[in-house]
Amino acid sequence: MKKVSITLIILMLVMSIHYTALNESRNDAMLNTDFDSFVGSWSTDGASAEIRFSGGYYQVRIEIFDHGDEMTEWTYMCVYDENKHMLEDTNMGIKTNYVYEFTSDEEIKTINYQDGNAVFLISDEGYLIWIDGKENAGENLFFQKIGNYSGIWHCGNTSIDFYAIGNSYRCIVTREEDAITTIKWVYYCKYDLGSGNAICDHDGNKEIIYAYNSEEEESKEIYADGSAVFSIDDDGNLTWKDLEENAGEGLLFIKTTVD
Repeated sequence: MKKVSITLIILMLVMSIHYTALNESRNDAMLNTDFDSFVGSWSTDGASAEIRFSGGYYQVRIEIFDHGDEMTEWTYMCVYDENKHMLEDTNMGIKTNYVYEFTSDEEIKTINYQDGNAVFLISDEGYLIWIDGKENAGENLFFQKIGNYSGIWHCGNTSIDFYAIGNSYRCIVTREEDAITTIKWVYYCKYDLGSGNAICDHDGNKEIIYAYNSEEEESKEIYADGSAVFSIDDDGNLTWKDLEENAGEGLLFIKTTVD
């Protein structure tokens, strides 16, 4: 009877240890899903946010376009608070104002401060909330995630450059055909929340550029109503489905730099 009791006790201990380890792994998985959900591109009317994880910090960049020639940028270095489920800045937030002067063709850069602080959280509805502790610049801004397309992607002689602009992406596809010939496609894409795709609906432009030397260049527009669908697979690779002439068939793009 003693042997049976000891065996049962040992079995219960083993099961308890296994159950505890299982719960810890589940909790870790939940936390990873939580803080990883911050990474990517976010947008709202007139503003965009980009969050990347690098060097042990979450690097946040927010841009607000005040006018066609003026833009304000906030950058933060954040750490993740797993108890509060939010990103917190390390009191090193930088606010920079950029003004483009058309008369002089120059961009004037002004640093407003370098001691900003902020926290970022994701609401129950899935919006990114920016609580700016310096001047409350994030009030009434609700950022919606628009995927993880921003940056430069490459496949052979073709590159794709994605820029987040407000609720859209500007996408430039460049293909170096030979020493003097470059083909360029420019798309304006909307992010589709359901599919996770970036979609251009008859708003794509294709041109061929001939650069004979450093001073002599000729361009020829092929069409200005192209359509395309861009998607990111489970391995993080980008595919380009060109609906006009299938120019992206068989190409798989790898992200090489982040915008």
